[in-house]
Amino acid sequence: MPSVGGSLTGLLCLVVTVWVVRILRKRKSATVSPEDNVGKQKLGKLSARALVMLIESDAVPHIVVDVRGPEERGTLPELLKRASGGFLRAQASELRPLFQRRNSADLSQRNFKQTLPGKKTPRKDDLIVFVCETGDNSMKAVEEMEALGYKCAVYLDGGLEALRRKSIVPANPKCISRHAVAVLLKFTDTPPSLEALFIDVRRSDEHSIFGTIEGSKFLNVNELPKALRLEFSEFESKYGFARPRQDDVVVLNCRTNRRAKWAAAMCEDAGLKRVYVHQHGVHGWHFHAGVKMYDAYDHGDPIPKPKDFQIERPDVDAAWRELEDLGLGQRPTSPVPSITSPHTAGLANSAPFVSGVEHSHRTAAAAQT
Repeated sequence: MPSVGGSLTGLLCLVVTVWVVRILRKRKSATVSPEDNVGKQKLGKLSARALVMLIESDAVPHIVVDVRGPEERGTLPELLKRASGGFLRAQASELRPLFQRRNSADLSQRNFKQTLPGKKTPRKDDLIVFVCETGDNSMKAVEEMEALGYKCAVYLDGGLEALRRKSIVPANPKCISRHAVAVLLKFTDTPPSLEALFIDVRRSDEHSIFGTIEGSKFLNVNELPKALRLEFSEFESKYGFARPRQDDVVVLNCRTNRRAKWAAAMCEDAGLKRVYVHQHGVHGWHFHAGVKMYDAYDHGDPIPKPKDFQIERPDVDAAWRELEDLGLGQRPTSPVPSITSPHTAGLANSAPFVSGVEHSHRTAAAAQT
């Protein structure tokens, strides 16, 4: 006859063991998972909408990498194969030999050039987008790339399923003219009461060689997907200005407006509600000779010579009409000086429009520090 006491003792031991295992798992989850989550929350990501806009407009050179596992071989959206820097498939274990630099002058690029013949070898500040079905593999790939020193590796938020949806609403950012920008940046005697954050999203070589507008803050558009996920204190420490909050007025500037429009879409994805694009960028500024017009160029290309243009003056009346239509304030009741008055007669040559930027015809690579 079996022992009842022995059976009860065994059952009790089993219950206690299960209970202890559950407690240990909870403790492990409590101590490890938050750190993992915090790390993943700081990885750069793109919404499906932002990725579509990136590829269709070719806002910046970019590579798309499919890191799905062998079991995840569903239909791939054809759009991805149109990435300007190339499209490739790679497992996470293949990223290091494919992208690792051998020395400061070059990559281990024999592997890369064999994989994507005719495409430029990626720099460590180039945009590389990783995609998979769920997002898990692509997040791991971004972590691997960051360990290799790549600053602008990002993943597709929501995975390929998000990209396959037919309900992706294209971004349609609002534009603002150079005249309204001149007023917003307080280059008149009676400026608006609101504060606007004016962010130049060009590369550092562009604004150092061709000039920029005083009051600009600088954030390369390639870094924006990750920058928008930083804590406010981290953002300010890294970029030298406060991370914009939900209701801040933000104006984005680039050479024309292509990069700024893409940046605006990402800002909207991050929850910013009052984002505008400088309509013609520095290419259409024309208020100071030190902010130069120039043709587009990439890293390693010969730097183009600046173009001639006629110096103009802001149309203050038109600027205020536009700002009022956009809900960005009303014209002050006190008189706004005429653009020919002593206060504004030197506007086109005054300090707010940065001058003295020298230009020399050299390669973009030589301009980098």
